[in-house]
Amino acid sequence: MIRIIFFNIAACAILTGLGLANIILLNYLIKTWWEIKLIRRAAWTLLALGVIGFLSFSFGIGFQATWLYYPGAVLTGLVFLLHMTLLISLPISGIILILERFLSRRQTNKPDLPVDISRRRFIQLGASSIPAASALASSYGFGRSFASAVVELKQISFPDLPESLNGLRILHLSDMHLADWITLDSLEIVLTEAERYHPDIVAVTGDIADKLDLLPDAIKLIEGLKPRLGAFATLGNHEYFRGVDRVKAEFDKSTIPLFVNNQQTIIHNSERLKIIGIDDPRRMSGDSTQFFHNCLDATIVGDKVDAFTILLSHRPSVFDYASDRGVNLSLAGHTHGGQMGLFGRSVFESFASESYLWGLYENGPNRLYTSCGMGHWFPFRLGCPPEAPVLELVRA
Repeated sequence: MIRIIFFNIAACAILTGLGLANIILLNYLIKTWWEIKLIRRAAWTLLALGVIGFLSFSFGIGFQATWLYYPGAVLTGLVFLLHMTLLISLPISGIILILERFLSRRQTNKPDLPVDISRRRFIQLGASSIPAASALASSYGFGRSFASAVVELKQISFPDLPESLNGLRILHLSDMHLADWITLDSLEIVLTEAERYHPDIVAVTGDIADKLDLLPDAIKLIEGLKPRLGAFATLGNHEYFRGVDRVKAEFDKSTIPLFVNNQQTIIHNSERLKIIGIDDPRRMSGDSTQFFHNCLDATIVGDKVDAFTILLSHRPSVFDYASDRGVNLSLAGHTHGGQMGLFGRSVFESFASESYLWGLYENGPNRLYTSCGMGHWFPFRLGCPPEAPVLELVRA
């Protein structure tokens, strides 16, 4: 409880700090804008709305009041996005206006040169359009977090793929976070879209339902797709947060095995295919390397796998060790792509190159696909739309 309180205080302080930083930028870097009463009021209002939204979000979680939690999270997410885009765009506008004033002063010192009023207006308009366009883009990205997940076919090539597995298709469902925003209807739409690709396998890599009352029906919907080789699932950290014993009990009633450091061998076109799934470390921080090593060592018998193997892991950080153990394809989620992307990669990729945040990764002949997730627990996405990819294995 104390940790949650400190987290809420820190998060609220950060949100307030972002608002104050933008006010300072306007006040000292772009004084001409700050002198406009409407802009001053908008800046202070945005700061206040962020605090109000976060308090509503926090109390909604604490008292399990959806009527507080839902609008609070929506408002906080939108305000946070606007603060971040303004924090990036306002300095750019400020620098442009400073250069414009410098050029204008130089022109003033040369009375024989005519003052180019149209150029000055064009530069000022361009400077003001940068934060406006950024705010519109961030608002669009915020709205995309409520859109249906993108269901599309993605090919993954392997140099030594057995011919009998060529064309195998896997529907990868991860981080659905079924609750108020991502509902059973959302899942049904995704499954209907995926049906046209005729997936052979459905792989579910954790964080299925934040409202466990929705889990039984979610399992039934996935079963209803009737993939030819079956559906398989593994645990995420939110299963532990919400009640892992209940999650296990619901899967025990179904035809979908829930793998926790165990595996199953299936036959496809006379070829053995192994599906393995490992546990999740639950915690959100710290080094989990040894945990994943122990999980894989407990699951894989012998030094290496002895058939084409697909690993289901909620987190992608297991990939390097899984490759060392001979796992051909790892499927993961958890990261949500950092919730901001550009050209199909997380914008944080360069800062966390070994975190495998979103997309396809290679390690020798082995592959990892990290889904940015079908849902979210906090409405915030920019350039990183929710997804439920159908992965097709092809021979290189």
